[in-house]
Amino acid sequence: SYAGLSDFSLQTFTAWTRINTTVNNVVLAKSKALTAWVWNYSTDAGLNFYHKFTIADGDWRAASGTLTTGVLRHVALVFDDGLLTPPTVYINGATVSLTTAVAAVGTRTTDAGEPLLAGENSAGGGDFNGFISHINYDNTLWSAADVNRSRYWGTRGGPVKFYQPMETASLVNKGNATANGTPTGAVPAASIPRVERRWGSLLGVGR
Repeated sequence: SYAGLSDFSLQTFTAWTRINTTVNNVVLAKSKALTAWVWNYSTDAGLNFYHKFTIADGDWRAASGTLTTGVLRHVALVFDDGLLTPPTVYINGATVSLTTAVAAVGTRTTDAGEPLLAGENSAGGGDFNGFISHINYDNTLWSAADVNRSRYWGTRGGPVKFYQPMETASLVNKGNATANGTPTGAVPAASIPRVERRWGSLLGVGR
């Protein structure tokens, strides 16, 4: 988890992922039992983004094909919470259609004081079971070109609020709460960036 990244009204998330199971797999979250937001693979929703708002919480889903296990994919989400419109979701650099399960109403609930969590949420469930790498979290709205630069080079270039080029084979809880992410030790797949242009702030490897 990482502290000090709070209340971004403009949000961009990107990561390389591969899921081993179709149960809930959290990619990134600022959430204690859904008190802020979570971006995850959800059993009933596919690739899902949930964000708390004061009147009605936003819940958007990109279900088509996203729950396939064993498939390496680059995923990205771009969201302006002031517009109350669905985020833009990219899979392997191309936009995908979303289903609005619940339309956001009101103003966003603050996530101040909530740590940024990679591969889990703080409610005790949703540990990522699979592969997750090259995570970006930024407080700007990335273009399709930015998303594809992150796909090929790790980040878009220029300053990025959070960039984490970790490679873990599994974040599923194996009974060790202090170190339940295991490095792969293997050569990354050919489509994952091998040369890191490390712009922006690199906050260390591990959780």
